[in-house]
Amino acid sequence: ELDAAETLYRWVVDRGHLDLGPAAMIALGRLGAQQGKVEEARGWLQYAAGTQHPEYAPAAAAALASALSEHGGQQAARAALERLRTAGNAQLAARAAYLLGTLLSEWGEDEPAAQAALEQAAASGIAAVAPAAMVNLGVLLARRDDPGQVAWFARAAETGDSEIAPYAALYLASWYHEQGDLARTRDAYQQAIGHEHPDASPRAAYLLGRLQHGQGHVEEAWAAWQQAVDGRHPRYSLLAAVELGDMLMRRRNGQHARAAWQQASQQPTLDPVAAVQLAQVCDDWGQPALAEAIYQRVINSGDIEGGPVAALGLGFLYGSHRAKGNVARARALYQRVIETQHPTASPIAARRLANLNRRTGLGQPRRRRSTTSGQSRE
Repeated sequence: ELDAAETLYRWVVDRGHLDLGPAAMIALGRLGAQQGKVEEARGWLQYAAGTQHPEYAPAAAAALASALSEHGGQQAARAALERLRTAGNAQLAARAAYLLGTLLSEWGEDEPAAQAALEQAAASGIAAVAPAAMVNLGVLLARRDDPGQVAWFARAAETGDSEIAPYAALYLASWYHEQGDLARTRDAYQQAIGHEHPDASPRAAYLLGRLQHGQGHVEEAWAAWQQAVDGRHPRYSLLAAVELGDMLMRRRNGQHARAAWQQASQQPTLDPVAAVQLAQVCDDWGQPALAEAIYQRVINSGDIEGGPVAALGLGFLYGSHRAKGNVARARALYQRVIETQHPTASPIAARRLANLNRRTGLGQPRRRRSTTSGQSRE
């Protein structure tokens, strides 16, 4: 219903609403770009950028770059943002400077200009952009191994911004780890964990567990990995369960290992690759039923990358455990993987299917056994 959407957006623009009007102009610009109406799209986005709206004007300028990237959109976006960053409205200028610096950094163009724009945004003190600008400055300096990056990451972490500060702490931890300062690395991970961010905190807990385990601190590693598992992160909670369970099994603590694996396997969302790793470690340590359930969840998810790998793992599990019907299940799974034409899993499945058929005699001629009278029978 593109025509209906366009009519509605135009109606909003005609009403002259100070907030909804510029937002509708951006929508019209993006809609025009989708339909190949390049000049019309450019006109709407430039019109929105010219409204001087503190939020939508910079967003419209950035949309020029994304929606019209193949039609000179980047140059138009840069020119518009350069104008807006000199505006008298502090919020407008800060947002424009942040977007300009971010875009130039992403494009790999004019790093000095990108740095200057991001420094302007960072110095603005505008909560919506300053912390993010500080992190982006750190990332920009990290590209050329400039030690000045650590100061920007530290400043971003100190802002306490609920979204940006945890990631800044992760960047700090990475920096300190590269420098061999493990005490500050631990502190930075703890800082990220303390924010209770749904993504950054479980990631930091997982990495802290690896750091502690690498130093032989078993109890501390256990605590950190359990924090990561408790975070119910699709990827890092599962990876933490893999590490924690393996460590506990090696210390003959199967009860807590199984509890960690069970907890991770039952969370609402599983990263397919991490889930396959979890299933493999469960099978390796004699938990085939749990491994089977995890593999089956990944297969049922329909993920085009993880599904074939999970089916391959489940086929191997069935082929290794000679319960009734397992050989047939393994064959069916291997055939399923072969048919997906997965670049790595399918060739492995073909080899395993051939080996399984040889071991079980499928497709091999039955040998005739001689009787005492010299007759032969099946």
